[in-house]
Amino acid sequence: QFQHLYENRLQYRLYAWIEWIHLFIHFLWWWMLVQQIGFDKMAEVECGKGVKLVPAIHVFQETKDTKEAKILIDELRAEIRAHTEDQELADFFKSPHLSTPPGDPNGLLTDSCLWRFLVANGKKVKVARKQVKEMMLWRKKRTPHTIRATEIEHQAVTGKVAIRGLDKYKRPVVVLDNSKENTKDLDGQMRFLAWSLERSQRCMMDGVEKQVVFIHLAEFSMMNTPPMAATKETIHMLQTCFAETLGHAVLYQCGYVFKMFFEGLKMLIDPKTASKIITITGDVSANSPNDSLMRNLIGDNWKELTGAEQKKLKKNISPGYNHEEHWKKVVEEEEAYFKQVAAHQQN
Repeated sequence: QFQHLYENRLQYRLYAWIEWIHLFIHFLWWWMLVQQIGFDKMAEVECGKGVKLVPAIHVFQETKDTKEAKILIDELRAEIRAHTEDQELADFFKSPHLSTPPGDPNGLLTDSCLWRFLVANGKKVKVARKQVKEMMLWRKKRTPHTIRATEIEHQAVTGKVAIRGLDKYKRPVVVLDNSKENTKDLDGQMRFLAWSLERSQRCMMDGVEKQVVFIHLAEFSMMNTPPMAATKETIHMLQTCFAETLGHAVLYQCGYVFKMFFEGLKMLIDPKTASKIITITGDVSANSPNDSLMRNLIGDNWKELTGAEQKKLKKNISPGYNHEEHWKKVVEEEEAYFKQVAAHQQN
């Protein structure tokens, strides 16, 4: 009997240690993402017209329509031209149909694009040039602008990554649910994520240059933790390839202990970055503090838009995701976009 009790105690301690290791890995993964994304470098701007509930820093880019900004953008273009390999890459992306929206004679490297990289790097031209080059090399490899919905639909059927609409500030809402990963094809997963983030940029309108990333964490575990290679490229995409596009990141139902760790460490993050990271745990019923926060942050339809507390159509599908309805809209939007692209290619 003593031996049985002893073995049970050892087993309990082993399970406890495994759970703490799991928690640490879980926390480390997201902390590394937050630390490396680099969305803490935005300058404060005045609240835009009609935006009352969140500062404009979370919706719009710092204005590029100043004399100082134009000088810096011109300097960055000159710096790119001064380096042969960089200029060859820039020429590769120079077609007007590659700009977002299509039609800019500078192609991919629009004034807005270059300004984002300058802001992301403290307006240091030489540092920004290196990051622009990294972005172009990645785009040449992944070519997110050429991927069509029909090529990656099999990756989308579970709703693991989906842009389900725009929030009250017209920001695209990118919903991530890694617990619904449905393939083992890492390259295909990264292609799908690249396409999704590219599509998010196309959804931005009326001067909006930020997106909301809503991350479901209730079913996140060691069993579905992304491999390090996926984490590394995800960070690279957000930090380098789509720099300065994050308005808010919502960590939804991430667990009470994880939230305590995270809230404690938020004291070490600068205030601008901390203001963009929202952790939601516990009660989200109507008129609860969490519900009021999310209504201000995203809108009255935040649950429908993100899938929070919504029913699952199937066991392995992200909450609130209806692939048939969602994908029909995706294909229609893509067809309209590529008609625009074709028109600019003819011109």
